[in-house]
Amino acid sequence: MVAEEFIISAVSAVGFPIVGFYLMYQLCKDTIAKNTDALNELKEVVISLRK
Repeated sequence: MVAEEFIISAVSAVGFPIVGFYLMYQLCKDTIAKNTDALNELKEVVISLRK
């Protein structure tokens, strides 16, 4: 419930588009970070297989 109350108060304070943009930014930022980590691991495996 705390997260829902925070989102409701944020939407009422700054508006839905700004809060929606921020939430999408956080989601994309986290996803890109995870994909970057996965690609780095894959790169290490490919390099080790070439040896």
